[in-house]
Amino acid sequence: MATSQPSTEQVRELGRAVDDFVRGETAWAGCDRAKRRELLHQIHAATTQHAAAWVHAAVAHKKLPKDSPPVGEEWITGPYPVQTSLGALAASVEALEESRSPVDGFSFGRAPGGRVSVRVLPHSIWDQLLLNGFSAELRMPPGVTKETVRSRAGLALLRPAETKGVGVVLGAGNITSTPILDVVYELHATNRVVAYDCVASLAVVISSAWAQKDRLPAHLRAALSDPGPALDGAYFAPVLAVLELPGSPHQFLDDAVRTANETFTGTPGANLIAHPRTVAPLGPAPDDAIAALRYGTVALNAWPGVGYLTATATWGAYPGHTLDDVQSGIGVGHNALLLDGPERTVVRGPFRPASRAILHGEPVMPPRPPWFVTNRTADTTGRLLADFAAAPRRSALPRVFASALRG
Repeated sequence: MATSQPSTEQVRELGRAVDDFVRGETAWAGCDRAKRRELLHQIHAATTQHAAAWVHAAVAHKKLPKDSPPVGEEWITGPYPVQTSLGALAASVEALEESRSPVDGFSFGRAPGGRVSVRVLPHSIWDQLLLNGFSAELRMPPGVTKETVRSRAGLALLRPAETKGVGVVLGAGNITSTPILDVVYELHATNRVVAYDCVASLAVVISSAWAQKDRLPAHLRAALSDPGPALDGAYFAPVLAVLELPGSPHQFLDDAVRTANETFTGTPGANLIAHPRTVAPLGPAPDDAIAALRYGTVALNAWPGVGYLTATATWGAYPGHTLDDVQSGIGVGHNALLLDGPERTVVRGPFRPASRAILHGEPVMPPRPPWFVTNRTADTTGRLLADFAAAPRRSALPRVFASALRG
């Protein structure tokens, strides 16, 4: 590979930039929590003001047809998570200003392996209405107590005057909110001045004994390839490998978890899709599988990206990667509760949308999610969700529901 040395002027320009950031670090150390919270509100207002232009630029760059379902994805993975994250992070900063813990008011629970969990979805009445049937919890590593979670929540904001130098955020992937969220997290969670991944499926593991296994690939409408190279790499391209494993439901689940842990490259997210009638006879096996999967977000009957969209959840790799084998990175982002060392996020969703859940007597009313590629109103719903996140209010809900239910 050919390389070249930077010019003298480029070296000087870089030096001036570093000097600027060093001075910026000093200024940042002088910002108390109240000033930082005000900055978050200002960024929130700017995001709202420029949300439409942001989405239009992304649509033009990706050459998406106007009013198509993929345009909805630009809303819900662009301005929307930035708005919700800024609001949630500002709430955490305010809690610390008032000598409270950011997790005050959140429910704690227990997870397999003696782990402490924090329920982050649903938390507000808005969550219950807009994401009915979905839930998410943060799980801490074994041995971490509830008291430890509370006392350490806040990370670098517990001592805001102690800055940690200058960092660099390398924007990557096709999700336009990622660089902004990473910069905001570095500033507040690590107290580091910053100079500025992908949520796509790469492999599907299915049971060879499943009667409908041959129909799934056709419905996925994706490019299939030989599983070999697809399982040990990450592709920013329309590539989806399908791998069949034999055995009973119990054996398949065990082998699928082992394959995902030992063969695949990258650990941001994994999801399990299973009919409730299949899950019921398995007893604790599905919960054990979720606990055994070494992924930063594990979802049951939901898109792992729900964790990405939940501001108080985490997004990132499973703990344990090193600089020699970094894969999906080290540490997490988002994490608006500023928890110290969370292990993973676990997301659960309804197996069916409202139209079919009612017919099966299931007590949930979720419309077809706006991230579904088959959602006919994803563009409108995504825009309305971003508008709601700008200023949560009851008066905005009827339009959101009307659009979502038509999807």
